[in-house]
Amino acid sequence: MFAETDEIAVLGLEGEWDLVNSPQILEQGERLLAEEKHLILDLSHATFIDASVINVLSRLGTDASKKGRTVVLQLGTATIVERVIRICNTDRVLPRSHTRPEAIDTIRQVQRPAA
Repeated sequence: MFAETDEIAVLGLEGEWDLVNSPQILEQGERLLAEEKHLILDLSHATFIDASVINVLSRLGTDASKKGRTVVLQLGTATIVERVIRICNTDRVLPRSHTRPEAIDTIRQVQRPAA
């Protein structure tokens, strides 16, 4: 995890994530949201995720919305991870991007007030 900008933090997931370690994602994500950060959840180096991770991603998205923040998924990852995201419709609930600059632009577009 590192700060991408003063307002945007990146939470990077590498390797396999499941019920055993998904609470770490929630804990770090909630801490960043409490610091009033937008989140980029970078799954581009994840090789496996299960339903518990999908649940955490959705929960972070909901929590962010309540705080006026945005969560974006950065994908471009293992086929199995993309498939789980698509099957669970997580990419319909949380915006997705393929690159970090695209993720930052997505957050800025979502946060931009309508004219």
